[in-house]
Amino acid sequence: MAVCATCRGDLRDVGAITPCSDDAMAFQDAGDEAIRHGSGQFMAHPTETDAWFAGASFLSALLRRANRSDAEALHVFLERMGVAVPELPLNPGTGVELLGTAERHLLLGALWKLMRTDLADVSKYLQESGITRQGFVSKGERMPDLFAETFAQLPDNARGPRKQAVRDPGQPRPRHEVMRMWRRLQRKLEMSQR
Repeated sequence: MAVCATCRGDLRDVGAITPCSDDAMAFQDAGDEAIRHGSGQFMAHPTETDAWFAGASFLSALLRRANRSDAEALHVFLERMGVAVPELPLNPGTGVELLGTAERHLLLGALWKLMRTDLADVSKYLQESGITRQGFVSKGERMPDLFAETFAQLPDNARGPRKQAVRDPGQPRPRHEVMRMWRRLQRKLEMSQR
């Protein structure tokens, strides 16, 4: 029990452990309070516990997307909110719990700065940044109800489905297509030999 599972450090030697940032600790305390009392403050609005954590998850995904992408409008929005985009490893499928402790501190600290702002400021800065609905909410991502009014005011830049190009059967296939088919065949052969 005295050994950290991640770094194998001795937990009895507390002085050598890097302290958590104040903002990350405030996020942890606010999450604990939301669980204890059944509700918490989310962007200056009282919200039920499940909505509080759904909002935190949404904003966490927004910050991680900003880290991965170079979408100017999203970065302008976060800059106007006074939130620095945390430098995180670029592994989009990894859950927050699988991030290293230092990366989690950065993410939760930035997340807390977003969560303690007022929703009216968020709406104002989103519109000033020029972000679209698609830039704010990724395709297939669930948006908390708290952002519905703000989302409705953002410009829509939806693109329709792309028309599939019809290839002439008499023409040779492009190199990338042949290579993709070759790799697929190799995988199938490897699987059949197991």
